[in-house]
Amino acid sequence: MQQLASEPWFPSSENAFTVFAAITHDCNLKCLHCFSAVDGEEKQTILNDEEWFILFDQLAELEKPRLFFTGGEPLVHPSFMKLAAYASNKSIPIILGTNATFITPSVSKELSGAGIKEARVSIDGASATTHDLLRGDGAFEKAKQGLFSLIDEGISVSIRTTVNKWNYQELSKIEDLVVQWNVFDWEIKHIIPTGRALLNPELQITSKERAISLKPILERAVTNFYPQLKIKLMEGTLSPDIDVPESLKIASCPAGSRMMVVQPTGDVIPCGYLASSYIGNIKQKSLSEIRAEWDKRPTFTLPTGCISCKHKKSCKGGCPAFNFCAED
Repeated sequence: MQQLASEPWFPSSENAFTVFAAITHDCNLKCLHCFSAVDGEEKQTILNDEEWFILFDQLAELEKPRLFFTGGEPLVHPSFMKLAAYASNKSIPIILGTNATFITPSVSKELSGAGIKEARVSIDGASATTHDLLRGDGAFEKAKQGLFSLIDEGISVSIRTTVNKWNYQELSKIEDLVVQWNVFDWEIKHIIPTGRALLNPELQITSKERAISLKPILERAVTNFYPQLKIKLMEGTLSPDIDVPESLKIASCPAGSRMMVVQPTGDVIPCGYLASSYIGNIKQKSLSEIRAEWDKRPTFTLPTGCISCKHKKSCKGGCPAFNFCAED
């Protein structure tokens, strides 16, 4: 297994505009914490390949476009390779979000041939015991082998971990695993109470537990324990009682401003966690028209509890979806 370069191919999100193409809600897994509660594709008419091509044409015309294939599991879609190759030929930087269970050496070759240079793999446990409890029997081993296949093919890999009640005490062990697997980009995001996660409230964690989960990670960051590892704390990760070293990147929410999600039906929403916040439909209006209309809407307001927080400038109020769902 080759060691990855520490710098991912996918360009910086600063001033870029990302379309998350949720090309399907179908998935081979039924993860307990998934933001989608859709079991099976919508009964509504979904976009055909040509309609996706039109969207990619429009995206390519924007300044600093990026495309993130998501779902469901994107590899379930029968035309995924075709869609990826089309977008790649438009010189749009692409990343694949995947559970990696379908990925074999031959699939990795297909992905590389279709222009996929980076993949984000979900790993939610330090072992099969936790990961499979959340994602299903055998998911951990398949994801691990899929991840290795991607690396061997020269595809840059990052890992995302969704922290919840069942794994928050093993975050440092997951960090060890990430480095052991020669992956140098790790995103940490806490569970959002929406979709299927809303049906499993026992997975939600408290602010104190969030702090507990991050404590060993932050302590290691201060001592540069893993100097080659880039850790990104996603929006909604922090709380006022957490001290974050400058070496860690804190993500602020780009929903609706620097990113949008296009659903399988063509509906556009600011974020996968905010499915009820309908912006428009790409079958009715162009991507540029939808962006222009969204820019006229009020921006997300800073929650009251964030006004005096020391992380206010960096996280900008955290995850709007988490704040919205928590209020409900």
